Amino acid sequence: FHSYAELTTDDRVESMLGYYLPRYRQLLLYEDKADASLEETRRVLYHEGFHQFVDGLIQDLPPWVNEGLAEYFGYAIEVSGK
Repeated sequence: FHSYAELTTDDRVESMLGYYLPRYRQLLLYEDKADASLEETRRVLYHEGFHQFVDGLIQDLPPWVNEGLAEYFGYAIEVSGK
């Protein structure tokens, strides 16, 4: 993850658990079971997944809208039985 990030972004992104790379339309996740909980990994997946989803739908979305909605969906919870 870190080596690939450095090749594609010139940054090892060691402080991140994931990111969406629009240039290649790739969503990349890193899970270190010692450092991150399943809940945190899921939050990053939902957040970055929103970026990937909206990238294919809306061009030139203002960054504040993109990040705001990604944060909103990042904290979504699964409700079963309803």
